[in-house]
Amino acid sequence: MHEVRLTLVAEAELEGHLADLRRHFSKTHLTVMASAASVCVRIEGSASQEAAVWLKERFPTYVFAEESIAAAVHAHYTTHRRFLALAESCTGGSLAASLVAIPNASQFLLGSIVAYNDSWKRHFLKVPSLLLKVPGAVSPDVAEVMVQTLLAESGADDAVAITGFAGEIGKPIYIAVGRCGERCDVGMIQTKKSRLLNIDAAVETALGALYRRVAYKATTFS
Repeated sequence: MHEVRLTLVAEAELEGHLADLRRHFSKTHLTVMASAASVCVRIEGSASQEAAVWLKERFPTYVFAEESIAAAVHAHYTTHRRFLALAESCTGGSLAASLVAIPNASQFLLGSIVAYNDSWKRHFLKVPSLLLKVPGAVSPDVAEVMVQTLLAESGADDAVAITGFAGEIGKPIYIAVGRCGERCDVGMIQTKKSRLLNIDAAVETALGALYRRVAYKATTFS
């Protein structure tokens, strides 16, 4: 039995690939297990190893080996000795909590600013007042400024920021991922029907985008 874990790949995106896999490796049994923004494909049968390699080759910059995308990010940073800073609004510290739940996060995580109110974004993250009015606190511009401030002020090598609406259906949550000296990667997900599910999706998406950036030098949104 072999498992292939993919970040930021939805079950619907996998359907065609899994149909092809079944045709190529007929003596395999597949089980698909999805979380908020990741999917695990369990492959059983005599050709499970070959099938796993085949599937990974279709998603070369989305593969991670650990039990969760948070564990994959944690393992990468503790191995590569880089430092990370976070800024969160609608996720309320859940992004930081996902990493701190794993021992030794202090080796790489400098901290997280939970700037829920606009005044905190302005004061602690240096988001200009005009930007908070137009286009507003929930915007790609604000997410990018949050990241830029973290990189400039914290001494971190990498930074992630999240700002958005978690409690309303169809509203945006913006995620920005930045590395010192590189262009910021900024994008959006749309909220669904549950606040907690939206928070989970934002956290997993942010971790997935960060992992792809640091492990594969790939951008997710731009």
